[in-house]
Amino acid sequence: MIEDIGDLEGLDEGHKLIALIDADTIAYAAAIVTEYSEEVMPESFYTKEEYAAILAHPNYDAEEGVVWHQDIEMAAASAQSRIQDIMFETDTGSVELYFTVGKNFRYDVYDMYKGNRTDRKPTNLKEIKKKLLDVYPGAFCEEYEADDLVVMLKRQNPDKYVMCATDKDVLGAVGGKHFNYYQNARYDIPMKWHATTHASAKVFHYKQTLMGDMATDNIPGCPGIGKVKAAQIIEGLKEPKELWDAVVNAFLSKKLTEKEALRDMRLVNMHQLYKNSEGELKINLWQPPA
Repeated sequence: MIEDIGDLEGLDEGHKLIALIDADTIAYAAAIVTEYSEEVMPESFYTKEEYAAILAHPNYDAEEGVVWHQDIEMAAASAQSRIQDIMFETDTGSVELYFTVGKNFRYDVYDMYKGNRTDRKPTNLKEIKKKLLDVYPGAFCEEYEADDLVVMLKRQNPDKYVMCATDKDVLGAVGGKHFNYYQNARYDIPMKWHATTHASAKVFHYKQTLMGDMATDNIPGCPGIGKVKAAQIIEGLKEPKELWDAVVNAFLSKKLTEKEALRDMRLVNMHQLYKNSEGELKINLWQPPA
């Protein structure tokens, strides 16, 4: 059962908000649960032509010795079921889906960004995303991440959307009542509401710069600083200049540089995407406050 945290912003009689979904996790989970492998036998079991065809198969995994297969329609149906669950639990009337594809500006900021992700991606992941965009409004995000776009849209249109994500970097980046659609039946973890205050959203990226995120995105952060220490370092600070000075001093105390702090800020910050005067989406890398 979803925890009730009160009325949603902008929700009035006869009007339903849009579920604004950072949807990479939905597509990934659907791809994982619907793919299966076919073991490749020793070469002697096949004709020369058959074995050559196996080796040339786009989903042949030489390390595992298998060919991966998947029913894209089944995967898309699994994802659609999850989307319908989200709409039901949030009482939204429609959805927008945004997916990250390819390498974005963060790889230019730090070439080892997400460099710790060595696992094989599930089969036909991009094709599943395309299939979902045939059904629902949304877009691929290439020069930036889906995270950046959903945060920008929610920030600019707070009374239009319910922001839905599983990533703490998204849920904590903008004030409001958001929806965390992560669930795990095995450990009895349900989807739930997530409330972020506007005050905590203003300092969130400073805390994230200190903490880094080595486990997920390979962002170094400041060594030895976790959630508690990061909160202590910025406690009581409100102005951007004093917040940034506190972050830089923490890096300097570990014999690191302001340049490294700036790198990590640009990696964690979800407020660098904007629309220019022509309505084009552009990245404006975060700059230290004067």
